[in-house]
Amino acid sequence: MPIWLAFDAGSPVTSAAVARDAEVIAASSGESRTGPSLLQHIETVRSQAGIPLGALDGIVVLSGPGSFTGIRVALATALGLRAALAVPVVALSNLAALALHAEPPDSPVVVALVDALRDEWFVQEFRRDGIQLVAIRSPLRTAAPDLAAPPGALVAIHQTQPVPAALAALPVRRAQDLAAAVAAAASAGRLQHLLTAALDPLYLCAFTPRNPQV
Repeated sequence: MPIWLAFDAGSPVTSAAVARDAEVIAASSGESRTGPSLLQHIETVRSQAGIPLGALDGIVVLSGPGSFTGIRVALATALGLRAALAVPVVALSNLAALALHAEPPDSPVVVALVDALRDEWFVQEFRRDGIQLVAIRSPLRTAAPDLAAPPGALVAIHQTQPVPAALAALPVRRAQDLAAAVAAAASAGRLQHLLTAALDPLYLCAFTPRNPQV
């Protein structure tokens, strides 16, 4: 039964979770600015699960987009764990994690959003293919008025962030923390095609604006 750890420090809520064979067995979260540190969350779930980090089958770090400082802390932690442990350490985007958290049984298109500030949003569309979550397109950095989604789409967004007016008519699934859904999916083998061994912050990637003139 595969056992995976996932953690996120780039979202408004820092979180960590351990899952075994698609079932979350330990989880910890707190407000990123004032709550426990990422390392405290990781130690909490390790202790709750009763599993040494070296006995894990894999570790997933969320690589952004999100808080600049939080992403750097998360990736530095992941690099340290990779150096110390004989355990695969891989990255997943926060957009994919949001879509995974929101994924409903009837599987419409899920539009994942992360606030990029200055009236811009990071956005990516996903759908389900069998048991797998599949990215329909690459992530974009888009001006709020240019946001669009296909009919019947579902918006996935963090609990603390407002839904942009352009998508306000769509159904919304809000996430409080992301690590639990990611750990469960990773331990079930549902994320291989979305994971990357490159522990690079997603905010360094070349986002393509929908409207190049903006």
